[in-house]
Amino acid sequence: MSGYITSDALIKSLRSELQQAKESAKYWEVMATTDDLTGLHNRRMLNHVHHRITERRSERHGDITLLFIDLDDFGQLNKIYGDDVGDDALRLLGQMIRKNIRSTDIAIRKGGDEFILFLMDTTPEQASGAVVKRLQLMLDGELSLNVQNTDIPIKGSIGVFAYNQGI
Repeated sequence: MSGYITSDALIKSLRSELQQAKESAKYWEVMATTDDLTGLHNRRMLNHVHHRITERRSERHGDITLLFIDLDDFGQLNKIYGDDVGDDALRLLGQMIRKNIRSTDIAIRKGGDEFILFLMDTTPEQASGAVVKRLQLMLDGELSLNVQNTDIPIKGSIGVFAYNQGI
């Protein structure tokens, strides 16, 4: 019987290949929906956000707050200091966002200097009293880059909205 594969060995081999394919698919999904610069989700995640919200929303189907963040004068920053400094500003903002949201929240860099955050199980009032307050303080001048021994403030605006799937 040499040269033949038993059904148990074949099943074991197929299970192993299936597991590897699943892991590979998950890796490529993460790569396809991650912004290289900030490490946040990229705009492709907007196509999957409803599914992610369903996964992360609590049992009680709590409120969701939507934040829009836009950097002020980002084009000028790039023009004056160059794209590398602009990239550093975006990286810094991405780090700041990650440090100030929970693992269940969803942060997306929509493009350029625009970010969208989905804060799970949070009303706009709760978000404004906590997360938005911290983020806005940073975007009002606390967040800065040091370029050629000059501190350059990273400033921005935040819009706060109740998330309504129907809109």
